[in-house]
Amino acid sequence: MTNSPKRPPVFVALVVIAAFVFGMYCARRQVFPFPVLQSAWRAVMGDPTAPQRPDHPSGLWRTARDNEAEQPDGLAELANLPYLRGKTSQPDASGITSYDPEAAQDGYNLVISAHAPEASLVDMSGNVVHTWARSFADVWPEALGYRVRE
Repeated sequence: MTNSPKRPPVFVALVVIAAFVFGMYCARRQVFPFPVLQSAWRAVMGDPTAPQRPDHPSGLWRTARDNEAEQPDGLAELANLPYLRGKTSQPDASGITSYDPEAAQDGYNLVISAHAPEASLVDMSGNVVHTWARSFADVWPEALGYRVRE
């Protein structure tokens, strides 16, 4: 049998007192983790401050919000964020769709593929000048923890 080191009772008492003081501080100031614990408690035990309706069961059951007036503050602003609006379909056009030589500096563009392990050098007219293609194992042969045989 292994003997585990015994913690002195004073240390345990100090930890319990510190946890109690921290809990009182969080409850008094309404800081984390108090709101989370309070909402969990209300979800399990039912909200005693909510008005009771005879047709509404108490406990874990809640009715869905069907009225925009009951929505939380800021929900409309959140729904208007650009990245939450969804994706719009792009036209089937490919290559250079708009080129204004007066607004662009002549040169090359490095285009990195999102669907293949390759990169291409493209001129301002959309012509591919050169393409580099390498497999993952060619670039990082020992990345998977073993050397790939050739």
